Amino acid sequence: TNNDMNQYGIFTQSGGRVDIDKIGLNSYSIGGYAIDCGKIIFGAGAEVTSDVGAALFVYGNDSKIEVGADANLTSSYYGSGGGTLSAGGGGLLVIGTDSNIINDFSSAPRNDDHYVIFADSDGRVEVGDGAAIKVTGSNGNNNNAVMAGNGIYKAAGTVIIGKNSAITTDGSSSYGVAATQAGSYAEVGQGTQIIMGGIDSVGFAAINQSAAHLEDGAEVVLEEDGSTAVYAYDGGQVTGGNGIQITAHGDNSSGLHAENGTIELGEGLSITMNGTGSNGINVYANGKVEVGAGSQINMTATGMHNGSDETMAHGVWVEGGRNGAQSDFADAVIGADSTITTNGVGSFGVVVENRSGSDYGKVTLNDGVSIQTAGLYSGGLYAEGPGAFIEGGDDISVSTEGFRAPAVWAREGGGIA
Repeated sequence: TNNDMNQYGIFTQSGGRVDIDKIGLNSYSIGGYAIDCGKIIFGAGAEVTSDVGAALFVYGNDSKIEVGADANLTSSYYGSGGGTLSAGGGGLLVIGTDSNIINDFSSAPRNDDHYVIFADSDGRVEVGDGAAIKVTGSNGNNNNAVMAGNGIYKAAGTVIIGKNSAITTDGSSSYGVAATQAGSYAEVGQGTQIIMGGIDSVGFAAINQSAAHLEDGAEVVLEEDGSTAVYAYDGGQVTGGNGIQITAHGDNSSGLHAENGTIELGEGLSITMNGTGSNGINVYANGKVEVGAGSQINMTATGMHNGSDETMAHGVWVEGGRNGAQSDFADAVIGADSTITTNGVGSFGVVVENRSGSDYGKVTLNDGVSIQTAGLYSGGLYAEGPGAFIEGGDDISVSTEGFRAPAVWAREGGGIA
């Protein structure tokens, strides 16, 4: 036990090394701190708690902290410089399987940044399979679970989360897993679940020329309004394997959103959204989304949208030339034998709009895509504006149900073929 703000539970530097078989460590400041080629090696079942600092912090090339399986790592750290687990300066932090990693933000300032796992300045964090990564005692917003980049040094970091893990956070305007600085990389393993419990939050993201990857069967769940499951922005690139699952329960949310970024997911993607004003796929301003064969987008809307009787839950929304900007191309590709289903007043299966005559948006429907819509004033395919285009392959099926619900509608220079 260490109760001194200016002291650390365990500290190594300059090639020093500490090996501990099993420990219960409670530190007011940083629990375990390794810098400048220092190393700390914990055995299985380690218990490390910090009141105001990181539970574990590694910094500097050839510095390393390694923790065995079944660890419990807890902190109340807040601020832009780190989290419960923090790595920077080329340091490496490795956590064993079936570990619990928690940040309790109940006493933290309401509007400060909070992180559970944090890597920047070429730091790297690797978490083994079956981890539970949690934000508890949420207070306010910016309660981020996993962040690669975006710290004090504004430099790249890497975070790898093993398969069959669970990542849970709440609080508004929060990230589940995000790479946010150029050159940063974040990855979650097969079957890992990300649950977002706050409004205006993002489950999985690549921003600012970073990259992020979802392994097969990963799942993102949005519990509240105004949230996005998978987000690519400002040069960010998100890739994913097969069988990715997205579920949303709030209004005004997005399954996939690309804006000056790209999202490419494998076969068998499932997007299920129950909320007014939501879109399964959003593409804007030099964005591109591509989903593999056999994908399913299911949209259901009830209630009102923006005070009108329209409930609106679109399957795919692509908008080129947004806000009159030049060279704003937006593109979506839907894999063969995929299904898009919408149910709600004013809802469409696919919408392409172009706001500038010199630019365009496009949706490509590969062979065998099926679109089914139901609701007053709804429809199947809609293209509006010069350069707005929907192109379908062979055996495309479009069915609509409802009053004034066209299967195919092109207007003001839009094209469908």
